[in-house]
Amino acid sequence: MKENPETKDRPIFLLPWRLIFLLFAALCVVAIATTAATGPFYIPGAVSGLLLGFFGTVFGGRVKTICAVVSVGLASAVTVAIPAWLSFYVLAPAFAILAGTELARFGTRVTIFAIMSWITLNSPVTFGTEALPLLFVFSASAAVGTIMAVLLGAEGRVEPSEIERGYAITHGIALAIGLVFAQLIASQFENAHSHWVALLFTARALDPPGSHVAQARRKGLAMVLGAGMASALVALPLTTLHFKLVAVVFLLIGLRYLPSRKSVSPALISAGIVLVSSPTTETASFRAEAAMLACGLVLLVFFGARIVRQAIFEKHGI
Repeated sequence: MKENPETKDRPIFLLPWRLIFLLFAALCVVAIATTAATGPFYIPGAVSGLLLGFFGTVFGGRVKTICAVVSVGLASAVTVAIPAWLSFYVLAPAFAILAGTELARFGTRVTIFAIMSWITLNSPVTFGTEALPLLFVFSASAAVGTIMAVLLGAEGRVEPSEIERGYAITHGIALAIGLVFAQLIASQFENAHSHWVALLFTARALDPPGSHVAQARRKGLAMVLGAGMASALVALPLTTLHFKLVAVVFLLIGLRYLPSRKSVSPALISAGIVLVSSPTTETASFRAEAAMLACGLVLLVFFGARIVRQAIFEKHGI
């Protein structure tokens, strides 16, 4: 399969503002409920659960999303049971195989959202957050997100991709190799946000089949520019509340453009995450660094996968 960057005449699918505002309201509700029930340290689990439930259903339907939620729960349980340094190198390739299998059989990418949720959950557990309450708020929020997408008629709004079996195989292999190297790179940083490297690498697997190399260049630059924009904003004499309000605006617009594959989405989401998590120049700089590392890794592994695919699978018509 040749690289197939987005063309100007391709229809642009945007999430309706109604869905975006309802999703934002749901995020606020689960964040408040989680804070009241278990404490603020569990909010990442609630947010990742809601997003997996909602966007998993939008991209692939409720059944695949439920399977994805279960897989994240099982993987998180295994993560607690075995040494943290080992769990990623065992489970990440397993998730990558699931992602390649899903892409081959159904043309959907719900497992990619599951991987991102697992990485998000794995980070607070590493820093001492109790796993059981985290999994509870994650599962409950995922149920809310799934039900919400179904009731709003957003289920399956993103059409499946038609791909060859050889592409799906090399896609899964590239994802597995990339995740292992992303974790190796992240382990070199003593930073609470070091998981961003693996998270941003995984996010690029949501790009259309055959366009990963081209999209990594475009969206990698967009994420770096978004982090730079956040860095410029944090230099202004604004309060934390102001930063969070700006972050909300950025994130809402970024979520609206998420299915469109436009660069505006990663740029605004990158800036919004910096402003909402830790509005400092250091955080913005690390976000930019993580984006460059992740996208450089995408260029390396998916370009290699393309060469392998052309040399082996396409040559034999697989």
